[in-house]
Amino acid sequence: MPSSIPFLPNADYGVFAGEQGAIVFYPKSKNPFKDREFLQTHSGLRCTTDA
Repeated sequence: MPSSIPFLPNADYGVFAGEQGAIVFYPKSKNPFKDREFLQTHSGLRCTTDA
């Protein structure tokens, strides 16, 4: 990890440097996009704002 990127050991995410230099942050908690219950209860939602 580059020293210019602060790492918080108690954060809710992990971080690592990939093979080609990419800095990757990943959640330590359950990923809502892979949680079957979350997906079933939110499957019909649509974004109503213009991006």
